[in-house]
Amino acid sequence: MFKKSFFIVLFGMLTLISVAQTDIHASIANDIKTGNITDLSSHFTDNIDISIDDIDAIYSRSQAAMILKKFFNENKVIEFKTEHTGNASQDNQYIIGKLKTDKGNYRVTYFISTTNNKSKIKQFNIESY
Repeated sequence: MFKKSFFIVLFGMLTLISVAQTDIHASIANDIKTGNITDLSSHFTDNIDISIDDIDAIYSRSQAAMILKKFFNENKVIEFKTEHTGNASQDNQYIIGKLKTDKGNYRVTYFISTTNNKSKIKQFNIESY
């Protein structure tokens, strides 16, 4: 009886974690599509590695938000599609997407780390192609 209850609880927890990860991916994708930097930056770690064109450094959440806001103000989003997701390690995922703007096409790659059941973006890259 105990084993059965344990596995039911474990399955339920894994399902919730999976749903939460799907929700964060959908939320981030929507934030990129709409250029909503305020909501996007709420998913950032306190310090995040940002790489856009000639910018490549670690910034605070607020500094990163300003840099991305400038990018999205200068590049109006037409479309964003997630192309690939994967696990870099047990607690780290990566997402690769294609961003189409009025000024060009970009590959967006971001890495999400999960600590204490909280998923946050720790690295965000935008490169033209």
